Amino acid sequence: MSNDIVRTRAYWGAIRRTLTEMPAKARVLDVGTGPYMLLGRMAHHCGAVFVACVEHSPDSYAFSTKLLRAECATCDGRTCEQDGQTCEQDSGLTAETEEVSASASGDASSHAAAHRLPALYQEHELMRELEVQLQPIRLSFRAVGTSAVAPNDNKKVVASDGLTHPLMQVMTSHIVRCDVTRTSQDETRVLELYPGLSSEIALPAGIDLIVHEILGNVASAEGAIIAINELHGRNGLTSHACRVLPIGAGTLLAPTSVLTPCVVERLLMFQKTGCSMARPKRMYAARGVPSENFLAPPQLLEWLDFRKHVPVMSTRTCRFHTDRAGWFDGLHMHLLVHVDETASIDTYHERTTWTCTYVRLLDGASAIWLAAGALIECICNVDASTHCPAYSISVSVSHDGSSPLVPVSDFSWRGDG
Repeated sequence: MSNDIVRTRAYWGAIRRTLTEMPAKARVLDVGTGPYMLLGRMAHHCGAVFVACVEHSPDSYAFSTKLLRAECATCDGRTCEQDGQTCEQDSGLTAETEEVSASASGDASSHAAAHRLPALYQEHELMRELEVQLQPIRLSFRAVGTSAVAPNDNKKVVASDGLTHPLMQVMTSHIVRCDVTRTSQDETRVLELYPGLSSEIALPAGIDLIVHEILGNVASAEGAIIAINELHGRNGLTSHACRVLPIGAGTLLAPTSVLTPCVVERLLMFQKTGCSMARPKRMYAARGVPSENFLAPPQLLEWLDFRKHVPVMSTRTCRFHTDRAGWFDGLHMHLLVHVDETASIDTYHERTTWTCTYVRLLDGASAIWLAAGALIECICNVDASTHCPAYSISVSVSHDGSSPLVPVSDFSWRGDG
């Protein structure tokens, strides 16, 4: 997401609108925050007084700690606190990064950090444009947080004091103006970083807004269903009016006629796969498939409504009546995300870092000629009971749309394939 204008603008607008509608002092949870903690930073800058960011990847949260320390060290006159443990022990950072953690009082290490910070942003121009850089007044390692809420099936992950202990805790100061009294006051906001899977660690209580981007090219491919279901069901974690962004996401499926790649596309495919033509029973990342290759309008393979419990097992039957003739040989899938009631992301119509997916079901000799009005039936099964969901599609056709369906192919995969 770090260089994706479409996704970033959609989430930025949705987070701003949602927090504007919420009471003051909202508490936010960012699940799968990534190395830049981008969604958490957006919430922080849109007025959330408390943001908890959770990241499972060690590389990502190590980079996050490096970035936070660099930001702290570039704020003149501000301190960077530790609670008696070294940064290297807590976050896996190297001794070189240790220089960045010194108190920012104009000394050599602070000066070095000021020059190092742009390098940390070099892959993330959007962060500078959005002005989500933090200006900490305090940065603490292994700080004492707030009341902890454990997963319902694992009470042992809560510390004996009943409080959370984030890897890092950042405090920032903001001047907030009250339009009613026409006065300004200083407000302290907190951002915390937690390493691990959200479903396996203790988290702060009283969350008003959950934000996430646990979405793959296939909507449920990265385990969003079980992650958000677990958070919804965790006793004491969310407030009574807690909201989730995005509010929903789904995967759309459409039958396709034979694609004829140009020479450049064949060369690129050969470079990536060692074969210049798509092979049967394989998944391919695909952009810009012409709409005239769709034999019928797309239908939902799955839909995830994050405002409520999402079933981990689902079966949908998509019945496509062809609106044009063509040689049927494959399926096209793309992601649709409703970030909120206003903003949506459609990966077929917009260029994003999410990509569309093409599955070639039949080889050239086996492609099936279908006239307009034929019926293609796809029975789609999703098993999202793990963090790497399993999928299967069984395909049958009726040449005239009324005669009995004949099975022609099937395909199965896990995750994003």
